[in-house]
Amino acid sequence: MFGVNFAGPIKYHDKGEDLRKRASILKNCKSAMWKRWSREYVRSLREQHRNLWRNGQSYPKIGDVVIVHDEDQPRNRWKLAIVTRLITGKDNIIRGAVLKTGKGTIERAVQHLHPLELSCDRQPRQHLNPKAPEYLPRPTRVAAVKAKQRIRQISSEED
Repeated sequence: MFGVNFAGPIKYHDKGEDLRKRASILKNCKSAMWKRWSREYVRSLREQHRNLWRNGQSYPKIGDVVIVHDEDQPRNRWKLAIVTRLITGKDNIIRGAVLKTGKGTIERAVQHLHPLELSCDRQPRQHLNPKAPEYLPRPTRVAAVKAKQRIRQISSEED
C-alpha cells in the first residue's frame, strides 16, 4: 500500500481466515500511514507556512486550526488548537496568538504554530436575550396521551 520495506508491499485486502495475521496486517498499515503522515505531511505544512510568514504574505487567522510545536514532546503528541485571538507587537506585526486547546487556553509565538489546511467557521456565541419569550414545550398529542393510558390499563390488567 505505502511501499514499506518489511517483506514487500502491504496487502490490506487480504481475506485470510487467521485473525492474528489480519490484525498484524492492519497494525502494519496503521503504522505505515502514521509514519508517512508525520514525516511528509506535517513537515510540508510547516515549511509551506514558514515560507509564507517570512515573506509577510500570511499569518494565522482567527479560527484557524493549528498544531502547536512543543520541543519537549514528539511530533505525534503536539497539541491541536484553534486561534482565538492574535497578539501584535509595538510595530503592529503579529507576534503570537491566544489558542484554545482541548484543556484550556494558551499563548504561543507564531513560529511555534503549524496551521492545518482547515479552519473553524463557528461564530462567537451571541449573548442571551433577557427579553426573549419563555420557552414552552410542545403540548403532548392526544394520540400519545391515549396510548399512555392504554398501556397503563393493559399493565394493570396483567397484575
